[in-house]
Amino acid sequence: MNVMNALCQAYKYLEKYPFDYENGNLSDVLLPISHTYQNTEIEITINPEGNLVAASVVGKNDREIIIPCTSESASRTGSRAVPNPLVDKLSYLAGDYLDFYPSDKKEIVAELHDMYMENLHKWNSSQYAHPKIKLIEQYLAKNQLCRDLVKFKILEVDETGTVKKYDKAFVRFTVLNNTMSGEETENNTMSGKEAEHTWRNKFIYDSWIDYYASQKANDEKVLSYVSGTYDAKAGKAPKRIRNAADNAKIISSNDTQGFTYLGRFKSADDAASIGYEDMQYMHNALRYLIKKQGFSIGMLSIVAWETNNMDIPNLIDNSLGILGEDDLSEIVTNEAFAKKLELATKGYKQKLEPNSEVNIIGLNSFDLKGRMSISYYDSVSGSDYVDHIMKWHRDCSWMMTYFSNKRKCHSISAPTALEIARVMHASQGMKDTSPLIYNTVSRIISTIIKGGRIPQDIVKTCVCKISNRNSFKNDMEYAHALEIVCAIVKKYRKDYRGEVLEMSLDRNKTDRSYLYGRLLAVAQKAEEVAMWAKGTPLNHPTSAENLRYMFSRNPERMWPIIHEKITPYLNILKKNHIHKYEDELMEIHALLNTDCKEKGILNELYLIGYYCELMELNKTNVNSTSSNVCELK
Repeated sequence: MNVMNALCQAYKYLEKYPFDYENGNLSDVLLPISHTYQNTEIEITINPEGNLVAASVVGKNDREIIIPCTSESASRTGSRAVPNPLVDKLSYLAGDYLDFYPSDKKEIVAELHDMYMENLHKWNSSQYAHPKIKLIEQYLAKNQLCRDLVKFKILEVDETGTVKKYDKAFVRFTVLNNTMSGEETENNTMSGKEAEHTWRNKFIYDSWIDYYASQKANDEKVLSYVSGTYDAKAGKAPKRIRNAADNAKIISSNDTQGFTYLGRFKSADDAASIGYEDMQYMHNALRYLIKKQGFSIGMLSIVAWETNNMDIPNLIDNSLGILGEDDLSEIVTNEAFAKKLELATKGYKQKLEPNSEVNIIGLNSFDLKGRMSISYYDSVSGSDYVDHIMKWHRDCSWMMTYFSNKRKCHSISAPTALEIARVMHASQGMKDTSPLIYNTVSRIISTIIKGGRIPQDIVKTCVCKISNRNSFKNDMEYAHALEIVCAIVKKYRKDYRGEVLEMSLDRNKTDRSYLYGRLLAVAQKAEEVAMWAKGTPLNHPTSAENLRYMFSRNPERMWPIIHEKITPYLNILKKNHIHKYEDELMEIHALLNTDCKEKGILNELYLIGYYCELMELNKTNVNSTSSNVCELK
């Protein structure tokens, strides 16, 4: 199944579920064909006599509505943009627009208004006409919209008789079902079915769909490459796929001079033809899925959906989101985490049909104006998708720190793709919208979907970043980054070496890198605790932190330097009868094989040894005189 066919099937499945247009949130609706989203600024109310009885400026949180459109108006650009069938700019609707808004394009403005009124009249003259739309035409034919908006103080006329505000405002319509006075309407005394918002009336939607379909029926039929059926030619592809400001299109063939299709075909239709309904189905389904369950950063949008619209694990969630732990419940043992993962896996799989399929699509573009590319598409069985997601969360999990309602929570979790990308590109001053960030996110998501091995370059870069304390803005950011890197190191060792790393300290492990990581942690904590014992807590990185990067490159050379720097702090600890740091150093040195021929750069295991030793040293011992100074900063 190709991506277009998958989207068409998704639309046909989703439209089986009715939507409450009168009361529901329109941003959650599956768009009917021949309709699009539009932000509106002005609302006018018309009574059954065809008179304007109220007008208001639309609040910022209520501006987006669903409006009828044609294939041309949905993708219109330029000064001669064709009108929408109903809701449009004030300049299209108002016959007296030029009386209040001076323009050097008077002929164009008048032409577009006439075109709008002509199209509206054709709709109302058809067998598919709706009485509410007839009332709107009756009012607009009076050519007094701007004058009425001035009367209701929506437009303010200056001393020259002109208006500057709302010249590009979109106008929407409310129609009364009974005769009410303007005063009653302005005072919001309408109730029940006394007034109908045209953008929430399904019968008006159906009226336009049926009328526009009757017009398209006269068009030349083409073979749709999506469904294999004959239908009216789609025309221009819709825009506003990812958001209201998105003008980038998935399908475009307006380059008649370049190499879009020339060299193989004489025309764009020879390359690929798509029927109107298929074009509408696939774009409307994509809009809906991105809004409902998609993930977007910058120009990148990724969405996954199951063929029967069943709940599936979200690609971009951490483990707490996958497990439904919205309250950031603390999962602190591997056993508890594994049990929750197993239960979640069974829960997701029980809802899936045997032939269940999950489609994943990634959309990318250089900006909001150019062409959009399908940068990623894959289709896997529902069962494999769940298994691969859970495999990632099992293999890439570590103890993570989160904050909820100013409360610090510790829980085992796998990091998100975005969290890993942020660590990989730390210190470079990149925003989440940077192409490098979302290219990294795409690679990680591809790894998750396929159940593959984590890319080695991502791991190595993250290990290098975390080795440099100055790559991170503050202690909190660095501490969380360390947890993330430990998680991906755990997965890396599992993927390439079959090794399962534990989050607790292994005192019998003799790996060189692991032991040097332990030494670094002891040096860091000894300095911190000594200064606390002295009564002057550190307000700057320790010597171990400052020298960490060079230490990771050549520990044999750098450890004597670090040890020399921490010796005064070890003496302070001795005076305070704190001996465990020296004891730890002696234990580690006893395990470290001085005759080992392995020299030079430490591998990624040094971070695991470093983290585990820090956590061990941070454990509070109530019998220790240092119990009040052992918390990790």
